[in-house]
Amino acid sequence: MVRARRVFTATGAPAIRDGAVAFHNGTITFVGPAAAMSTPAAGVVDFGDATILPGFVDAHAHLSLPADGRSYEDLHAGPDEPLLRAGLANARRHLSCGVTTVRDNGARGQLGFAIRRTAPLRVLACGRPLTPHGGHFHFCGGEADTPTELDAAVRTLVAEGADHIKLIASGGGTAGSAPHESTYDRDQLRLAVQTAHALGRLTTAHCRSTESLRRAVAAGVDCVEHVDFLGPDASVAYEPAVAEQLGSAGTYLSMTMQAGGYDALVDSAAGIDTGRGTADLDRIRAYFDDKLATLARLLADGFAERIVLSTDAGPSDTRFGRFGLGLALAVEAGMTPVQALTAATRTAAAACGIADRVGTLRPGQAADLLVTEGDPTVSIGDATRVRAVFVGGVRTR
Repeated sequence: MVRARRVFTATGAPAIRDGAVAFHNGTITFVGPAAAMSTPAAGVVDFGDATILPGFVDAHAHLSLPADGRSYEDLHAGPDEPLLRAGLANARRHLSCGVTTVRDNGARGQLGFAIRRTAPLRVLACGRPLTPHGGHFHFCGGEADTPTELDAAVRTLVAEGADHIKLIASGGGTAGSAPHESTYDRDQLRLAVQTAHALGRLTTAHCRSTESLRRAVAAGVDCVEHVDFLGPDASVAYEPAVAEQLGSAGTYLSMTMQAGGYDALVDSAAGIDTGRGTADLDRIRAYFDDKLATLARLLADGFAERIVLSTDAGPSDTRFGRFGLGLALAVEAGMTPVQALTAATRTAAAACGIADRVGTLRPGQAADLLVTEGDPTVSIGDATRVRAVFVGGVRTR
């Protein structure tokens, strides 16, 4: 059993004062005031003035990518082994900052599944993202264009053990790909979604353009990633009509808040040489101004309960082990600390289809716990002051 001054369950209930969480064989058996335990449990760990909360669920990361600034093309010019090693190191980094579940949203060949087998945390792997020939992430091996190819690709991934299906609905950072341009049409997306659902798998779609969001929601995609609202001229223009469609459909919005260079801004502010020039840093600042404005609009339009805070760690220089950056950005955009913590736990678990296992602290859930100094429900920065992390009731190093 563990106890602390506060227990944040992420169930919507207020934090429990002087609370405790008991678990057995990796499963939570009790959550409540420590005084309500009928008999003291053996091996009680009292963390004192700290907060116990569910382990974070990062619904969008790429474990096999080392976040060292190299291009996708350079990273995938070599063999799998370095990418596999990077994946295990990245998993350890994320675990150290309180992330106990990662949804890996795309890796080459069998790498995602290989990392899932050996990582020290829970990994949900999609395997190879489905993309048109030559499209974003084509180097992973998931190219499919025709209805027959898409149907076969989904079935093959499910047979290989994919936890979900990732669709590339717009361009991205791959050479020859443009983020503001859409890829699959609605019928192609709908076919892939219907095949995935028939096989018991959820879907998520890479959507940076507004048109890709429109197509994805019409096709019944369960979750959309990035949500940049890029128009045909590559500028950001929030479209209330598209947001209304997403809201009516109940689609989850995985907001990869720190992706796109925020690590460089943080490091530069700390006096660290990032290798980026002034013009590049100014461009990144403008991009994040747009990101914050988009999240603020979504919050104003009532999306707080459907927003997921994720990282997109791995590509470019978006590093693992910095989950707190996205939480802080979300609060800067207008989320309360409680909303941000919920978006990274309960809502993220629901978007990944595993809310029956993780994301909240209640009996029957996996004992995936994070213990932080202070009170992150009041000061979101306390979420980075990690005291301990438990996966399945086992305290990690």
